[in-house]
Amino acid sequence: MTHEFKTKGICPKALSFDIDDGILSNISFKGGCPGNLRAIAKLVEGQDAQKIAKHLEGINCLNKGTSCANELSKAIKKVLSRSQGSGTIPQGMDLNGLVKHPIKLPIGEMLMVGQADALMGLWYKKGAHLPGYLHELPNDPKLPVFKDLTLWLKDYFAGKNPSLKIPTRLYGSDFQKDIWELLETIPYRELLTYKELTTLYLAKTKRKTMSIRAVGGAVGRNPISILIPCHRVIAEKRKLGGYGGGLKAKSFLLELEGHKVNVDKMVLS
Repeated sequence: MTHEFKTKGICPKALSFDIDDGILSNISFKGGCPGNLRAIAKLVEGQDAQKIAKHLEGINCLNKGTSCANELSKAIKKVLSRSQGSGTIPQGMDLNGLVKHPIKLPIGEMLMVGQADALMGLWYKKGAHLPGYLHELPNDPKLPVFKDLTLWLKDYFAGKNPSLKIPTRLYGSDFQKDIWELLETIPYRELLTYKELTTLYLAKTKRKTMSIRAVGGAVGRNPISILIPCHRVIAEKRKLGGYGGGLKAKSFLLELEGHKVNVDKMVLS
């Protein structure tokens, strides 16, 4: 989402930026000193928004009493303050009828999350991004979509490419959902790098730039692991990159699909 601000100073007169998964991108300034503005935009692109806001705080020009750095810091803080208090429940999600049920898999225990008509989550129980609201959900092993998913997973871990279609419903920012939809297009046994995924995102959205780090953040917050195959996204030089369920789980899934992994170095052989 793009955030636009007009400033009270002349350096700059206006600015805009995106914050996706806490990462700054597409920084743009109007007015002021072009050289300084380009340098700052390049410096903060792809960085953690909260850290950048703190780092740039109070940096002023000697002559004008303001600066693009300080104005950017104030604008970032305004955006971050708006998002505080929203909790971990994604915008638009209705918790009525939302239930969970654990399932034991070769890569560890996971939580299936869904409503009567759709699967909404398959989370690693000890994963890095497990939402807090899941702890409050009632348990229901009889949900039809859970039974379908169990059959799908049984086929998958038997080394098959399951044909059973599981209805899903995704909640997240527009940016996140764009990335998750691209993940769904990665065929069984095929791989993409984070850079290649970013290129696909730019082509899909017609945007000019996007931080690879921001794309990686959206990949890591994929709510339906395995079914939406975020494990098929790797880093450059055949390194595994990150994974919300841990690199052992990621290497297991990749090897299950026919890839060879050097588990000592966590790279594809």
